[in-house]
Parts: sequence; C-alpha cells; structure tokens
Amino acid sequence: MASIGEPVTQPIPSVGTAGTAYATQVNAVLTEVVERLEAAVPVGSLAAAEDPLDMNNQPVQSASYYGLYDQESAPSGSPFGRLVRYDGDLWYVDTDGAIQMTAGGVLNASAIGGIGGDYGGGDPALVYFRAASERYEFYDDYDQLQWGTLRARALEAIDEGTGFVTTVRSSTSATESYTLILPTALPTATGTGGISLLTVSPTTGAMQYAQDAPITGDVTFDTDINLSAGRRLVRPARTFQWPAGGAQYIKASGTVTEGIGGIQASGGAIDLYFNLSADTTDGWRITSVFARIDKSTAGAATVQLYKFVDGSGAGIGAAATSTGTTAETLTQGSLTEEPNATANAVYYLRLTLPANSDAVFHVGYSHEVV
Repeated sequence: MASIGEPVTQPIPSVGTAGTAYATQVNAVLTEVVERLEAAVPVGSLAAAEDPLDMNNQPVQSASYYGLYDQESAPSGSPFGRLVRYDGDLWYVDTDGAIQMTAGGVLNASAIGGIGGDYGGGDPALVYFRAASERYEFYDDYDQLQWGTLRARALEAIDEGTGFVTTVRSSTSATESYTLILPTALPTATGTGGISLLTVSPTTGAMQYAQDAPITGDVTFDTDINLSAGRRLVRPARTFQWPAGGAQYIKASGTVTEGIGGIQASGGAIDLYFNLSADTTDGWRITSVFARIDKSTAGAATVQLYKFVDGSGAGIGAAATSTGTTAETLTQGSLTEEPNATANAVYYLRLTLPANSDAVFHVGYSHEVV
C-alpha cells in the first residue's frame, strides 16, 4: 500500500462525468485516502530518505523513550548540536568537537575538566564528598571501602581564623624516593616526665620516638633551650672504675693495696666500702655500681650502693648477689640516686666477699648528668 506523500493511484473523475463509472472512481479514491490515514505513518512518509526530519523548532513531548542507532564510526563534524550513540556510549557533538558523555555504562569522568583517569567500567575508584564532615574522600574501591593514594606537589592546610597556610611538600632537590610512616601512637612520657624527640628510621623510613631509636650525631640549636618547671636535660651514663687499668688490688691474702681505702672484717670474709661522694658533682645521678670479682668459694658475694646521713647508713635498693665460683662482673643497676640531692649525704659502694682468698680486680659506678 502506498504511503502518505506518494501519489494517489486512483484516477479522479472529471466534473460532469456521466454514467455509473463516476461513482465507482470516486469511491476508489476515498477508499485509498482512508487506508492511508488509518495506517501508521512510515519514516519514508515523514521525510525523504536523504533529508533529516525537520521539526521546525517544535517540541516532542510524552515520549516513552528515545532510542539511538549505534553508529559505525566515532562521531565528528557536522551536523552540530546532536546526540549520538557510538560503541554503546553516548556522545554529544558541537562545533568544538565530539564529547563522550558515558564510558562503559557510567558517566565519563574524564569528560569533566580536571578529573580524569581510569574511572568506570570495571574500575570502582571514586572521589566522595561527605557533607556532614565537610570532607573529600578518595577510594580505590568504594564498594570494598579500600582507600586510594593521593599524589600532589604539596598539601596546604589553612587556618580559617587567621588565614595562615601550613604547607607539607617534598624536597625540591630530592635524590631518591622514600616513605615516611607515622608512629603507631602518640609519644609516651619518659621517666623524667618529658616527651622524647621524633626521629626517622634510616632503614625503614618510619617515624619513631627517641626512646625507641636514640638520636645519633650532633644536634645543633641556634637559640637557647628553655625547659619548663620540673624538666631537665639528661646526658647519657658515664662509667668510672678503680684501678683504671683493671689490676688486681685485693690479693689472695685479702690485703688491700693500690691505695684504695677499705675495711677487712675478721673471720676470713671481706666487707669493703668505697667512698663515691668525693667523685660526684652537683647534677649527677648514679645509675649502677659494679665490681669485677673472682670468687674461690660458692658463698654469696654482694654489691650495693650505700647512703650515710650524719653517721646513719642504709643500702639503696636490692643488692646484686652472686653465688658462682667464676670470674664475673657483679652489677647493681636501675639506680636513680642523686648524691647531692640530700644534705650531708655520703655514698659508698659496699662489696662483700665470702672469703679473703677471693679476688677483686676493680670496682666502679655509672652515672648520668641531669
């Protein structure tokens, strides 16, 4: 059947035509017109195949859907202002070129100026903004809540009150790439109530605190170091011993030699006191006392720090004890005694040996300066 826009096939009788043929011809023309009006309008009836349908700026409303034919090649050139489907994605073409609006079934983020990359399709990356916390979040996989990595030349944090900006950036003359790993917790208080310094591990690049990895090398300050009340600087422990060369000064007979003062008890046992006060200065803190001994018997030998005030003495802490029969260094450690913190205090190293046949090579103590 012919369509709208094509010539009518039935002849139209001339005016004044006589006979029954006139009525038959009029009836045939009317039948063809009715059939064409009742049938669906084909595309070919809307416009010629080589011409676009021109709506003459008229709207199309209440359409169920608008389907696009998948083009065989990427869109480009005129006509401009058109929507096109190519390779399953939606494109818009204007005088500046073709813009891909979707990619793999999702919005094409690369089409948004400034944000690009491997979004969409099988890649679940996402930049998410949370209004409640006023925060942008970067995800490598949003569905699995796997965080992404942010790379930038610098990060700037602004003080909204003053407008001042704090910038975190890499060196402008770096010679290698490395990773800084923040500590697992806030710094802990040291024994003197201070907070240890932050350092960076030379092997892992992880940030850590000085109590875990003491600072080595020189630290230079170009101004004064001011400490709050109750805080002190502590210098690492130093060790002193007598005699300096480690020679034996208590011989097998128990005779005290080398000019080191002491008292030998009767009955064969040895009980010696070595005055430490004459060798200490203000600000010293004794951390340990020790004696290098060689016992000939299995009896107990002890070393302990003693404190005398106005003639009355007592041991500090628990004495270090040994019952072996080999040469060893007997040490009482974990001391925090400050010789000049108590008025009229005199400190001694007390060494006891079970027999006067035991030998002592040297005694000494360690201290730190606070």
